Amino acid sequence: MTEQELLLLGHSQADSQGEGSQSEGSEGDSESGSESGSEVEEEEDQSVIDSEEEDDEEIEGIEYEKMHVDSDNEDLGAMVKRKVVKNNTKALQKLLDLMKEKSSLQLDFFETQTIQSTSATQVPDVNDDIGLEVELYKQALQGAKEAYQTFQKSSKEFFRPNDYFAEMIKSDAHMEKIRLKLISEMENIKASEDSKKKRDLKKFGKAIQVEKKLEREKESKRVKEGVKELRKSEVFFPC
Repeated sequence: MTEQELLLLGHSQADSQGEGSQSEGSEGDSESGSESGSEVEEEEDQSVIDSEEEDDEEIEGIEYEKMHVDSDNEDLGAMVKRKVVKNNTKALQKLLDLMKEKSSLQLDFFETQTIQSTSATQVPDVNDDIGLEVELYKQALQGAKEAYQTFQKSSKEFFRPNDYFAEMIKSDAHMEKIRLKLISEMENIKASEDSKKKRDLKKFGKAIQVEKKLEREKESKRVKEGVKELRKSEVFFPC
């Protein structure tokens, strides 16, 4: 072979090798591109999953916060409803001093219209409600008498005028209904009492009738026995 043919053969082999390398490179590029594409798709899927998980966490966090706030509100409501008793001695002492200061002011009776009892209410048995009511009544009556005397000394009116009518809280129609209801109840009570009296009288009348009947029977029996005795004794009376 000549030198020219050898050169041509070498160039052709080099070209074929270059084309092979280019084809391999293109195949490698295609493979690397497919791998990179799959990686991108996996990253996108992972990002979507992560975003969904973050949304779920946010939602769960919000619900938990709401639940936490609601539970706090419930506890707060329970605390508000619960009666709290505090023995604040300083505040109580201050209030007592303030009350003493006000009571020390010598105000006129007609400014306050209050009567302070000088005698303490003493009840032997604290469970005796009637006795306690009686003692309170006596105390109130004594205060009313003292107030009346004070009004008389000051020449001020104690009783209201005869033409004074206080305004009623309830209307006249409502009071009329109450009056009619009370009258109806009184009539029912009276009717029941009358029927009870009639029943008692009827029973008593029957008892009296039985007693009279027995007395008549005894009297007739006594007369018959007397007649028999007279017949037996054969006593004759002159005509």
